[in-house]
Amino acid sequence: MASLSAMISQALSLEGSTRLSGLLRIGAVLLLWSAWAYPFILHFDLAPLRLALALSFYLSSFSWLLGWRSRLAGLVCVLTLLATVTLLESPRPGELWQQPHRQLSLVVAWLAALGPGAGSFSLDRLRGGGERGPLWSLTLGRAAASLLFLGTAWAMLREPELEPLRIGLVALCLVGGLGPWWRPLRLPSLVLVGAGALALYPLSLADTAPWSVVWLLACWLDPAAVHRGVDRLLGEQVPAAPQP
Repeated sequence: MASLSAMISQALSLEGSTRLSGLLRIGAVLLLWSAWAYPFILHFDLAPLRLALALSFYLSSFSWLLGWRSRLAGLVCVLTLLATVTLLESPRPGELWQQPHRQLSLVVAWLAALGPGAGSFSLDRLRGGGERGPLWSLTLGRAAASLLFLGTAWAMLREPELEPLRIGLVALCLVGGLGPWWRPLRLPSLVLVGAGALALYPLSLADTAPWSVVWLLACWLDPAAVHRGVDRLLGEQVPAAPQP
């Protein structure tokens, strides 16, 4: 019990570069636009409540994308979507708010809103402050990814018939749920599962679930490595890694 408490304490106190969280913030907004923007098109319905929620979604998500008042904008955006699911009926037959890919995008949005995404690639960054922040939201994202993969594998295994394709998907989910926790298998697992998710995208009929899976997998990336990679892309000098 003491070791578990120590692990939780360490995860909550961990700090590092915010560049990965900044990129995840931008990716989350683009994902939300793909999943939610179409039902919010104003010509569907100009009822006052729907109009207010649509404007709140567009304005808060755009502010969140630019990184202006990021924490507040992210919170308003997520709460707007929750209010939409709670207060409004489906915008039209066949366009359900409760579709799984929209629910998964809400998980992504919550995780992005909890992260220190304002520290990098944002207008908030121009107000000063270093590109460092707490990283516990990445730990939550990793746990969410594992639960998603393991839960999906369990649901598939409970099906009465296991076809070859289903068996392959179960194996892929088990790799995604367990592999990244072991460091030597982390990168191969992320590449394999990410490629598998994107390979299924043409079959998803504009479903954004594969991109949500890729977003969750990106939580496993090393923030320090991402920071150095961005420096290289910008042509900045990267300090040499210390020799063991």
